[in-house]
Amino acid sequence: MKKIFSERKYGIVRAVLFMLMITVLLTLHRQWLVSDEVNFATGENRWNLDGDYERNTVCQIFRPYGTGELKKIGIVVTAPEDSMQGGFLTITLTEKGEDEAFSIIQIPYEEIQLDKYTEIDVSQQVSQWKEYELRIKLDKTENGTQPQLQACNKEDGISENRTLYFGENKETGQLLLLYEYEDILDRMKVVRIVILCLLIAFFIAFPFPDKKWIRNIVGILVLMTIPYLLGRRLELLSAIQIVLLPNAMKWNIGMMYGLEIILLLCFGSISTTAIVTDVFLTVLYTANYYVYSFRGEPIRISDISAAGTAAQVMGGYDYTPNDHLIFAWGIAILLGVIAWRCRIPHIKKTVITPKKWILRGSGIIAAVLTAIVSYHMFVDTDLLVKHGFENVTGFHRNMTYLQNGYLVATCLDLQDMKDIEYADYSAERAQELQEEYQKMNTPITDDMPNVIMIMNESFTDLRVLGNLEISEENLGFIYGLKKNTIHGYANVSTWGGGTCKTEFEALTGNTMAFFPQSYYPYMQGIKGPTESLVTVMQANGYKTYSMHPERRQNWNRDKVYKYLNFDQSLWKEDFTGARYLHHGVADVETYKKIEELYEQKAAGERIFVFDLTMQNHSGYSREADNETAYSIHAVNASDAEADLFLSLIKESDDAFSQLVNYFEQQDEKVIICMFGDHHPQIENEDFYNTIYDQTEGMTEEEFQFNKYKTPFVIWANYEIEEQEGMDISSNYLGALLLKTAGIPGNAYFNYLEQLMEEYPVITINGYRDSEGNVYSWSGQGDEFPDYRTLQYKYMFDK
Repeated sequence: MKKIFSERKYGIVRAVLFMLMITVLLTLHRQWLVSDEVNFATGENRWNLDGDYERNTVCQIFRPYGTGELKKIGIVVTAPEDSMQGGFLTITLTEKGEDEAFSIIQIPYEEIQLDKYTEIDVSQQVSQWKEYELRIKLDKTENGTQPQLQACNKEDGISENRTLYFGENKETGQLLLLYEYEDILDRMKVVRIVILCLLIAFFIAFPFPDKKWIRNIVGILVLMTIPYLLGRRLELLSAIQIVLLPNAMKWNIGMMYGLEIILLLCFGSISTTAIVTDVFLTVLYTANYYVYSFRGEPIRISDISAAGTAAQVMGGYDYTPNDHLIFAWGIAILLGVIAWRCRIPHIKKTVITPKKWILRGSGIIAAVLTAIVSYHMFVDTDLLVKHGFENVTGFHRNMTYLQNGYLVATCLDLQDMKDIEYADYSAERAQELQEEYQKMNTPITDDMPNVIMIMNESFTDLRVLGNLEISEENLGFIYGLKKNTIHGYANVSTWGGGTCKTEFEALTGNTMAFFPQSYYPYMQGIKGPTESLVTVMQANGYKTYSMHPERRQNWNRDKVYKYLNFDQSLWKEDFTGARYLHHGVADVETYKKIEELYEQKAAGERIFVFDLTMQNHSGYSREADNETAYSIHAVNASDAEADLFLSLIKESDDAFSQLVNYFEQQDEKVIICMFGDHHPQIENEDFYNTIYDQTEGMTEEEFQFNKYKTPFVIWANYEIEEQEGMDISSNYLGALLLKTAGIPGNAYFNYLEQLMEEYPVITINGYRDSEGNVYSWSGQGDEFPDYRTLQYKYMFDK
């Protein structure tokens, strides 16, 4: 009795401490509870709101989603095309029952987009506990046409909308509206979080009775609850419910139950199974939430091999959880505490008999067999495809995860990972192609230049996305280079991260288009000596260097660079004392190292240097290292992260000018190629939407295509043919550099030089021919058979 009292006493103390900790955290970090929200009616059954717009004002009564700032309201107007000339849409916002308006907005008809949401800035503080009246008046156009608002049935609408009046009470309808909130606090969510914390505190303080059957029943209930309650909440962290396929949630939850069965067979313990499932799912989905937020891509199976690299570069991001994540954690902690309390107390030491050993071994064998059968069903067969799930490729490949759910999409990803081999590969055809294109080689000369190739981390011009105005030119030196210069864009196969993919394409001439979208060649493909631009340079008498002022283990580069056959590699430890800027060693410091290598080389020796910089790496939410240096900002798409990035690009431009100025003074021939590996990931999606909305004539496809364009420049301190506006993919950069420098290539680079003339862009998103026609991948793997044959030969059939 005394022992029970003591246990409960300490349990109450722990519970009180827990509640104090939660109270302090929620008080000090109010931002955990506020969020930005966009709620809108899909309008699947929309209809035009007919009525007398001259005599009556449309009035939609609504109650805000939460307390905070109502940033924008979206309204859908319909009218005949080309009729919206002259006239205004007038919005009046008042508290319900009040005559005095606190917001009156007039929008010229010329600014209204027909039959889609026209978003109107409101920027008004609202309260969740009040109702408001949104009154809308539509003038007739100058030709007498009466525009109309669109409405929908109440069951197809959103919770904010209450009663709609237009001359009379429209009982069955509501306006087709969009509400965008900023820093909104939903008090009901706060109440739910507080209730969760109280329940956690209760189970911390008071354990279950010692009766085994009670604990087992509660444990089984927890096992049944975890997938349905926690799993559903976790799935919706990075998904949009209206995008999910009808059966997606059921299949993902079913897979979670399958995971529990396997773990239960393995552990033989209800509480242990519940705890492991609870922790595993929470950690997995939380990591996916953050990675998706920062990188714009979900965690894929192949990312496991790159976990070490990811850990190194995850600084500088904002890890503040939002209310959805807090609520998911609360559910996970509650279920975990209950599962912990369900453990059967062991009063005396348990003797493990041979029979128990047999039972435990049988359970583990059954678990392994169940896992194998499950893997076969979901990965080796077309079961998922038959039930309507699809692996989306190209620009919209993230839809694989958004519409299928995370676990189903992961299985589809595993299916994709199996398609690395080229089924139609022929060693004989590979030999024929090698012999054919080896004949194109020009002889080695004594007049070949020193070669510098720079892949600048996250280097790009955001203005390629559309009508973006910046306060000051940040690429003035590079764009100002005209003499002996080639300017263009490199189309890459990755966005916001995955540096090694572009690096792989540039150094080997291979394309990521022939690999699964989740494939990391440095981690999974290059396992031995591999012919590349480096080996071509060595064959032409060059001494080859690589430099990357970061950990040598990142993306497995310490091994890969040896397989690519660099003579010497420089890493972070070789830049001791160098100036740091933003995320790493400044660009200019790596250029100084290039100058050192040039000055130290033997007389008559030629060098090839590959420099992978680090300065501009994401994230961009950290404070500026030197505020005076970060002075450039976006004029018409305000965003603090974008401003920091734009200023860093100016630093890169200045550093490159120093490198060029140095080699202008040298007598030996030098050619320099610099390009970016991918666009940055600006966390605020509104930044990209603002640019797109302000760019007339740009299609959604063009906008997405441009997110994969990075600028490249080739400059020489001697005469080369100048060119502007080249548009190629990054797999051709090595071939272009060899051609421009007059350096003989191997059969593969000779082939690529010829292919570039016919198909200048080949990326994971599609390909484009010399006439400008854009093609999507068929999914059959039958495009470019000769290219696929040579790539497979150089990668796998060595």
